[in-house]
Amino acid sequence: MGSWVFEPDSIGGRLDLTASSVALWRQEGTSQRRFSAGAAWQRPWITDLGSVITVDLSVRGDLYDSEDVIDDSGNDVSGQTARLLPKASLDMRYPMVRPTENGRQVIEPIAQIVLAPSVPLSKKISNEDSQSFEFDDTNLFAVNRFSGYDVWDSGSRFVYGLRSAYYGNGGTTFSVFLGESYEFSDQEDVYPEGSGVGDGRSDFVGAITFTPTSWLDIQHNFRLDKDDLSFNRNDIRAIIGDKRFTAYVGYMAVKDPSGVPGQNDRDEIYLTAIAHLDDNWSIYGDTRRRLNGSSLVTTSSSDTTTDSANQLSTGFGLFYTDECIEIGGVFRREEYRDRDIEPDTSFNLVLRLRNLGM
Repeated sequence: MGSWVFEPDSIGGRLDLTASSVALWRQEGTSQRRFSAGAAWQRPWITDLGSVITVDLSVRGDLYDSEDVIDDSGNDVSGQTARLLPKASLDMRYPMVRPTENGRQVIEPIAQIVLAPSVPLSKKISNEDSQSFEFDDTNLFAVNRFSGYDVWDSGSRFVYGLRSAYYGNGGTTFSVFLGESYEFSDQEDVYPEGSGVGDGRSDFVGAITFTPTSWLDIQHNFRLDKDDLSFNRNDIRAIIGDKRFTAYVGYMAVKDPSGVPGQNDRDEIYLTAIAHLDDNWSIYGDTRRRLNGSSLVTTSSSDTTTDSANQLSTGFGLFYTDECIEIGGVFRREEYRDRDIEPDTSFNLVLRLRNLGM
């Protein structure tokens, strides 16, 4: 519905008000309506020693009206429910910079404490917008790690990490980050199985980036097991090119959440390329392929079968863009198979009006 950000107040804090609503109707299955309103106040400080301290206070209220929500026992639950979600956080960073002959080095320890009550997901709320969750370096210090509203990132925690970087005078950069989270209360019912967070110490999450030139960027994001430091997630990619042509080449390996070695591990390579033919026309292509042979998938009848497709997805697109409009078409073939998801071929038309109302 909207967000309203106010000018800084007399002590330097900034107030942000938000309101959101959604209505979802299905002929079969769960239907749900939600209205949310929230307020957040944030105040950053820079101390005389150079440390950066940020206080964040927020509260959100949700109203739900749901029908035919399937609970853990397989029963249909319908009705209305409401919840009030307060949260407070304190973020502390101390960047230390050392100039060198060819650039500068930065070391930045980071610590954060988040205080919030533990609020389990109500049986009258269907998780529609927070199903996709990946615990990594990008959301380690996020006050709310879920992108949606239905699942609230509840409970108190202490988060800590260290970032080190080198910035060369010629544009070369190299950075390393490693961090971990400690949950003060059991949140395993909040986070997905195998996510690496939710019960006491989390897995270690980190990132390594290296940019030797303007046309090459190498990135490595990973999640290490908190007990034996083995890779639970390993994602390495290179971004090659310039404004005319850009290619993304990557390798990703993710352990199966069940913990059974090799049962349903993900081991994939992927390639995406974008070529600008001129100032208006561009072509796009992507492909993703499995490297570790077949995997077990669950069918709609809860049985398991073997999916031996190595080619997971392929896509091609053609786009026209100018100062007013973007129009194009994308052909895509998906080979994923899991529960009710079957291989599918699609063609999508894309139309975007740019600078609408400007």
